[in-house]
Amino acid sequence: YNEYKSYLSQSIKKCHSKSMELLPDEILLQIVCLTDIKDRYQISLVSHRLRVIANESWKLYGTKMGWLKSSNAENHLELCQTYLKARKTWFNERLNQHKLYTEKLITGMNYKHDLILISSENEMSLYKQIPTSKNRSVVEKVLRKKLYVTENTMFLTEEYMGAIDEQTSELLRINLMSGEEKRHTLYKTWNYDFSHSYDNNSVIFVTECGKVINYNLESFCYSVLHDEQDSCITMDLYESKHIFLSFWSSCFAKIDIDNGGSDCIYLDSNVLTICFSNDCIFFGTDEGDVGRIEIKKFSELDRSCFYKKHHSGAVYGIAANRKLLVSCGCSSEVIFWSHAGEVLSINRVHHIGIVRHVFLWEWLMVTAGDAHLIVVWDPISHTMKQVLHHNPLKIKFMMANEFSICYGTPDARYVILASVR
Repeated sequence: YNEYKSYLSQSIKKCHSKSMELLPDEILLQIVCLTDIKDRYQISLVSHRLRVIANESWKLYGTKMGWLKSSNAENHLELCQTYLKARKTWFNERLNQHKLYTEKLITGMNYKHDLILISSENEMSLYKQIPTSKNRSVVEKVLRKKLYVTENTMFLTEEYMGAIDEQTSELLRINLMSGEEKRHTLYKTWNYDFSHSYDNNSVIFVTECGKVINYNLESFCYSVLHDEQDSCITMDLYESKHIFLSFWSSCFAKIDIDNGGSDCIYLDSNVLTICFSNDCIFFGTDEGDVGRIEIKKFSELDRSCFYKKHHSGAVYGIAANRKLLVSCGCSSEVIFWSHAGEVLSINRVHHIGIVRHVFLWEWLMVTAGDAHLIVVWDPISHTMKQVLHHNPLKIKFMMANEFSICYGTPDARYVILASVR
């Protein structure tokens, strides 16, 4: 600990701000908490971000001394080392890979923490990733249920998993701790397309006809939040308060989950993908447009929300962190933007065909698409670090976090989990 603190102090004195900027805010805060008064003052002079974090570290110090209310206690050094080691593995080493096999072709996937929920043509299976030793883990099947479910109606929360059984038109809910099952019969005239869980007890469904329905998983009571009377393209949740959806009618909607109120705007094209950062929603359309709207001013749409057009075709993937926006699509390009809409760089080299998936964090980016490639990037320098995998089939299902990715294809009977641990 003392050696690490001494090294940290020397790095701060040399103003190695770029090295510190690689880490997420939560980890950088833990590092700053290890420093003394003099070093914290030097940190605060490097940049506005580090000044804010240095100030936040004083709050934690006041909590530790009993001057403020208690907060979460963490092993700061261990967290820092975990992130730095994960970054090194992503950039330079081969990840641990597990193949999760099913009897039938894959129809969908959901991934949360160390749980992987997979549906095939006649069953739904839950897998758990279990650490066995340093940097190693095994994946075990912990639950298997016979039913037919499509990719979009599965849900996975901290307490429950489930889906809509298309053969019986029932909503199945399974308690992850006890294994208790409950079923609820749904309206057979409603064909469900999408689902999104937003807390332990609730899930949002969208039907083929555009009804947005909020289901309580405890009581199975529901409320209709919105009715667009058109098919939904994509949806995502913002801070468990608002849900954003796009429809084939070129409608882009924001719905308040608590009171059911909604704001709708109509674009000249259809929104295919969305993401959130800095209280803004970023979107990509089927005409190649990329734009940004402040969430508080969602209904005040004008052309200034669109960036200068650089994609020659539809935008299928978009992701943002605190400083950066990345978009990709059928033009095989990966474009790095500032939040203000300035193009920072365009990469046309590493992908061929449609780039369908992009995941972005402060220190890591992953893209994947139809060219049988999963590419790992350094978002700081906008450079490719390694090709993670040459997939023999088209990648359709993909989810990721900072330590692992899970991906699959509808043409195979397995899903691959690649992990740094």
